[in-house]
Amino acid sequence: VLGSIVYDCVTWGDRLPRKGETVIGYRNGFFTGGKGANQAVQAARMGAEVSMIGRVGNDYFGKILISALKKEGINTKYIYMDNNLPTGTCCIHIDKNGSNAIMVAPQANLAISIGQINRAMNEYSDFDIFLTQLEVNIESTIHALKLARNMKSIVVFNP
Repeated sequence: VLGSIVYDCVTWGDRLPRKGETVIGYRNGFFTGGKGANQAVQAARMGAEVSMIGRVGNDYFGKILISALKKEGINTKYIYMDNNLPTGTCCIHIDKNGSNAIMVAPQANLAISIGQINRAMNEYSDFDIFLTQLEVNIESTIHALKLARNMKSIVVFNP
């Protein structure tokens, strides 16, 4: 899986805040997030052998996320740590009806390079399925899609 890895902060409340308003919630939680990380976790839980390609900051959240993915049995060798950009974060507000408002700061996710993609995919050249989305930089995503197609893998693209 090539994709985003972010630290989610979720707050539940009776309603979503309006512009400029603060609303008191009744519950919050912190989770591993990002479409890529979520898809990798679900595939691993279904019994697939999963390797993740991504980028996080060399910070507290990045270390927590890599640890969480390892606990799910995901190979994290090619999750790169960025010394300049922080780990991506996502703030999610959910009201009592399940409607939400989401803001994502991708940060290090957008810095994964074509060279990093090449290193990872050359090592994982025998994979059966390649899964990605549009939550890391577009040039690297397009490059990875071309490599996966040339490797005769099944390509799953979830924009």
